[in-house]
Amino acid sequence: MKKICIIVPYDYPVPAVRGGAVETLVEFLINENEKQGIFEFTVLATSSMETEELCKKYKKTVFVLYGKNIILDKILYTVFRVAKKIFHIYLPCSVRFIKAMRFLKSHQEYDYILFESGESYMIPLIKKCIPNAKILNHLHWHGDGNPYIDQSTDYLLPVSKFIAAQWRKATLCGKEKIVIWPNACDIDSMKKSETYGAEDRSALKHALSIAPDAFVILYTGRITEEKGVYELLQAVNKLDEKIHVILVGSAHFGNSGFTSYEKKIHNFIKDSKYPISAVGYVHNTELYKYYSIADLSVMPTKAPEPAGMVNIEAMAAGSALITTDVGAVREYVGMNWESCITVDDFFVDTLAKEIKKYIDDPVLRKRQSKNGMERAEKFTPERFYQTFCNIIERIDEKEQLS
Repeated sequence: MKKICIIVPYDYPVPAVRGGAVETLVEFLINENEKQGIFEFTVLATSSMETEELCKKYKKTVFVLYGKNIILDKILYTVFRVAKKIFHIYLPCSVRFIKAMRFLKSHQEYDYILFESGESYMIPLIKKCIPNAKILNHLHWHGDGNPYIDQSTDYLLPVSKFIAAQWRKATLCGKEKIVIWPNACDIDSMKKSETYGAEDRSALKHALSIAPDAFVILYTGRITEEKGVYELLQAVNKLDEKIHVILVGSAHFGNSGFTSYEKKIHNFIKDSKYPISAVGYVHNTELYKYYSIADLSVMPTKAPEPAGMVNIEAMAAGSALITTDVGAVREYVGMNWESCITVDDFFVDTLAKEIKKYIDDPVLRKRQSKNGMERAEKFTPERFYQTFCNIIERIDEKEQLS
């Protein structure tokens, strides 16, 4: 049985009680392993009161938890950034990572180290105590390759062909050692939208002051500039239909704080000619309730998406969907998805016309709902886990032949 140590991001705990896309993926992985028991996992994660009891339920995963030292961590991160930018050297960016390095130095029994902790800048430090061939870098972000990082790991596991292509431009890691590992979605949770009771839906609409005859548009995700939220609100403002927009999400995945962009959105809401409900952060397990009352989901991201899992969540929930043709979006929603619009100078006008088309065409909405639910089945946690198993088997074969 292979022993694998997983280094997860700093900000949020695992299990993913506070959200976080990568944290949720790691939870999928360890949950499926509880059922199939192919690996022995050790997870290096940030401690949390909410997860102390949850961690105890796992029989095939050991958790090594580290607390945060906010003041010292800020100092270390500042030093790390300066050292990287000016001197091109890599130093530990947090107290937790220093402790994680000590752990790895004293635990050499792992077959592989799965790095899930952000933008890969700590990998050169891992190399000092772990052989390259044992380090698996799961790439969730849009990058152009980094020779110093690439020399520190033999295997890159990008979440899409798009991300793989970006890294292949400059990477020193051989193409045969770049293996795509697509993301996953909690399909079963999203499917609950189909069975959410009429009384419950009515109560939720009442709580949000949604008129019975309003066309409901839902956005889920971070409230940040690159996600195109402001453009969505502008597009709706061009229409004369009876529309109610729901914004689910925040700039900081549920953390406290109010960004300047969020203030811009809230100022728009105050002066909007149509009602907008900004409900803030909602945990993934509760999102289905909002999908159940939506007539249309719009995910108008402007920046290149490594994967775009909010689209898959909407599809799994049976929602008609408008999204954008950026990054890896088409890889996930399907190359023939009907509403994958171009982000250009006419983006707002195009988005308004596309929304109007969906308002006027219930047949289109129904067809997309069916097609989307079928497509979403390609991104289940079970498939995510099985792909990882296949990757480990493939790497094992390569290492045995080398």
